[in-house]
Amino acid sequence: MRIRINENVIVTQISAVSDLYRRFRKIFDYIISSINPGIAYQDPGHWYISMSQLEEELRYVLFESTTDPVRFLVGHTGIGKSTVLQHIIGGDQNVYHPETKTHVAYISFNSRLITNSEAWTQSFCGDLRAAADKIREEFNLSEVTEHELATFISIDSLRVLYSIAAPINTTKTDLLRQVFKENYRAYALEYLKLICSKAVGLEHLCIVVDDIEALKYRVQLSAIKELLQAHSCLKRNQRRKHLLTLLIAVRPDTYASLRNEIRPRDTTSEPDEPNLTPFTFEAIDFGQPVDLQTLFKKRFDTALETTDHPFMSVRKEDWKDAVDVCHVIATRLDGNFGRCIVALANANVREAIAYFMDILKNGVWFQRNMNPQAAFKIDEQDYAVNSAGVLRALAMPKTQMYVDRDNVSIPNLLHNSVEEESDLLVSYFIRYLLRHSAESNWASIGQAYDLDEVGRVANELFGTEHKVPDFAPTLEWMCSRGLLWRLDAYSQQPRFSITPRAVQTWELLKENSILLECFREDTYRSNPLASSLSPTWKLLKQGLADRFLDCIQFAQEVAAIERKHIERARSRNLIPPMRDTFGLNLLSQQLFIGLQASYKNYFRDRSRVQQDLEGPLMSLEHTIDRNIESLQDGLQGAPDVLNT
Repeated sequence: MRIRINENVIVTQISAVSDLYRRFRKIFDYIISSINPGIAYQDPGHWYISMSQLEEELRYVLFESTTDPVRFLVGHTGIGKSTVLQHIIGGDQNVYHPETKTHVAYISFNSRLITNSEAWTQSFCGDLRAAADKIREEFNLSEVTEHELATFISIDSLRVLYSIAAPINTTKTDLLRQVFKENYRAYALEYLKLICSKAVGLEHLCIVVDDIEALKYRVQLSAIKELLQAHSCLKRNQRRKHLLTLLIAVRPDTYASLRNEIRPRDTTSEPDEPNLTPFTFEAIDFGQPVDLQTLFKKRFDTALETTDHPFMSVRKEDWKDAVDVCHVIATRLDGNFGRCIVALANANVREAIAYFMDILKNGVWFQRNMNPQAAFKIDEQDYAVNSAGVLRALAMPKTQMYVDRDNVSIPNLLHNSVEEESDLLVSYFIRYLLRHSAESNWASIGQAYDLDEVGRVANELFGTEHKVPDFAPTLEWMCSRGLLWRLDAYSQQPRFSITPRAVQTWELLKENSILLECFREDTYRSNPLASSLSPTWKLLKQGLADRFLDCIQFAQEVAAIERKHIERARSRNLIPPMRDTFGLNLLSQQLFIGLQASYKNYFRDRSRVQQDLEGPLMSLEHTIDRNIESLQDGLQGAPDVLNT
């Protein structure tokens, strides 16, 4: 029995949209447009939503700290790091705050064409020079002469901080020219140090680095190491009277990797060697993003203020009622599924609000009763703010049946390419990462793994004497579907971290059987005796019981495949390493829990249907119990390596 991609299904696009979208088309299109209202109208109040606790922590680090801290603002791509930083700083460039006598140098690498470390260094030096010139302008300082800078530079500092040795009998002016030609980064840092020393009244210099994740991974690491060196160099200034802060915004996986990449200093090295500083810098965890409903309402109200709508001037009472109902539906949707939607968007709020709008617009799964006339009246009862409506609208936004594709919010966890000979590989990788992650929470600061252990155990499970399976296509597919993040893609041993989408999709399998319905129709069974799978729209017409029975049958096949893997592992005495690598939480168990939940929810008061379904459901449970017993028998008291 094989599970493979269903290549024979022709999926047709559907154009049905909800009455909500028909009523507020112009406003909905405005909300998800690429135009940012805060930028377009130069008014952050149009779009910014306060995050008081995070703002308070950032303001303390930037404006009130009494030390010279280095901090990392840690949050997923698109979660709102740049938005919060620019709101606190007051812009996206060099800004002086006279009330705290603080100059903030905001450096963003968004849209910069930087492909290597040398290009990054050159760009960073330009940013340092721009910050120095801005401070000189703010404090009305005169131009710095060559002699003044040459006198300011310390030969010992050049040797210790930049590894620049001064030739014998060289004047300071000649040395400065040598530094300018051979190490412009050192020149830019010393120039900034001099300007800050001359700025009487400057009490705090903050360097804020944002969008560093726009760079390639290896360039990111090199850039962060240079930033830490720059902070150390700027502190080494005998004339300094100001405090110095470095704040770098990064993703969780980047922050976790820094702990491995930046090693503690060697005891034989210079005590102040900046490039060997141990990584002991604290993280400011961005935490949970803003509520989608709050963001939706903010954008909705902005659209009402800034766009003309033909229905606003006529039938005003109906218009007001429709607006109120729209906000009620959005509030219920966010309350029941907001965190789920954000996790499926991998904590990217920009993408999450697009998913949110796709659900509200969906006229097939989310809105159950369509009004064929112009939708002046919006009825809250017409919208399925439940798992059935919301998850299908996410999985099948423009189709009547599920098909796995690029940018899908709910990828098929049963995926397997036609060429591969092993099934359920995706679930094995997810099980490994979930078992080994310290926290599986989507907002946690995650660790990356090289997956060598997975490959070794999986080779023994799925390989044969004549062929070793290639897991690269599966990993490539998981990265393309947002289930894994790959670090250092160009290395021979890239590392991977699990994404919020993978964690959430795995957990959704236990909520109900809806995802199983989707996944089973994206696959086919190679056994010619197996019955064909009916698409969702046809099964909806045939009846709920038929669709549910088909899902039980498919879960039974998954359990049979897992049993084959377990028996093979037992024959090779691989049950202990199988447990230590993947844990004992089987995919079929997840599916069975979801089926049980749907069974209790849909067939609670239908005794005749219950009798037809109880037998297959009990048979599935029996198969899973046998698999678990077989696993436990194969352990025979072997200790759990991970827990011990």
